[in-house]
Amino acid sequence: MTSQIVLMNSHSVSIASDSAVTISNPKKGEMITFNSVNKIFHMGGKHDLAFVISGNANFPPGGIAWSRVIGMFAKKIGEEPLPTVDEYVKKFQRF
Repeated sequence: MTSQIVLMNSHSVSIASDSAVTISNPKKGEMITFNSVNKIFHMGGKHDLAFVISGNANFPPGGIAWSRVIGMFAKKIGEEPLPTVDEYVKKFQRF
């Protein structure tokens, strides 16, 4: 089970997440747990925005890793930060 928290005030935001993921192997009937998975992805550069994922680590329609999708999005919008979080949401939805 994923544990994630976001704390906010008027000056900053703090994001935390566990790093465990459990994968089932139906052929062997076993579960494997990895304790070193990244679930927080910062946009990088001047963008003060991060994505937090849980559940499936892949974007469902194409099975592409969310980390790759987020990286491609960051590259597409360029270096200059957007004025609001709402603008990031709109651009990501169109992406």
